[in-house]
Amino acid sequence: MASSASVGFRGREGMRWIIYEAFRRCQYECFRSSIELDRAWPYTAAAARLFFIEVGRVTGQVVIRRAVKRTILLTFAVAMFASPESWPRHPSGDDPIRVVLPPGVEIRSCKLEYFLVGVFGGYGGFARPKRDASEFEIETVHEGHAVEKLKAILYCSGYQIETMVLDSLPDVDGRNVQLHPKPLGAVSFHGVVRGLISQNVQVLHVDVDYTPTWICEFFRLPDCGLGSWRVASAELDSGGRFATTLPDFARDAVIRSFRNPGEFAFRIHDQKTGNPLFELKPAGRDSLLGRVAVGDGYPDEQLIDSVSPK
Repeated sequence: MASSASVGFRGREGMRWIIYEAFRRCQYECFRSSIELDRAWPYTAAAARLFFIEVGRVTGQVVIRRAVKRTILLTFAVAMFASPESWPRHPSGDDPIRVVLPPGVEIRSCKLEYFLVGVFGGYGGFARPKRDASEFEIETVHEGHAVEKLKAILYCSGYQIETMVLDSLPDVDGRNVQLHPKPLGAVSFHGVVRGLISQNVQVLHVDVDYTPTWICEFFRLPDCGLGSWRVASAELDSGGRFATTLPDFARDAVIRSFRNPGEFAFRIHDQKTGNPLFELKPAGRDSLLGRVAVGDGYPDEQLIDSVSPK
């Protein structure tokens, strides 16, 4: 081995720079094994093969010594270099679509549903925001294959529906999508429940769920596995009456563009367990499922019959 150091980088910053450059050039594969310097620095291989890196534990320096060895072991970086999360991130084709909301919108009140198309066929799912984040992420690689097209629906309590249609995915730099939902009004709903059977529950609540039947039309699917959105909950008084407000979906620009605006379903659940206590069927309604269709307005007081769940 040749003698004495010719170049030194003092302190932690010099060490971090050298190791980071090695990792960056070899696409972070350095953790897996020792690397040929030819691979780490392909365009400076002739010069780089003359050196190897050694940590001077006594002086606190990173010293570059001349040597005939052509490989370097970087496994010591696991303990001495910062964690991978702190390295600069370089965009890649599998970066997600990020749906970003303005600060005034409470993201925990929002739901985002999407449908992906690619060589894997079609796949529908839900995106959930990360803790303390103001954005949703939609995957762009599914089952190991790139997503080619996607559609998405965003609903936030108190706001109109937002939709997104991408017939091809944007470049990595264009995958942050800013949405600005518009406020949506509410309409009053008053009901009185008949035929309740006494329960060992001090207070009963009527929960209102919205079924967005138009989603199948938006995704162009005969059966899209519809789920419901909880939009209201109201306490039932001793006389079986309740009052609440419902989103004014009849005036939502997106929903109005479809044939079927959706329906509201009413139920009474055990507030502790979530188990259904009663199905509620509005009297005089044409719906086969006993639901209330979205409309411009509702009766002054809707009669509702209670049915024990099967």
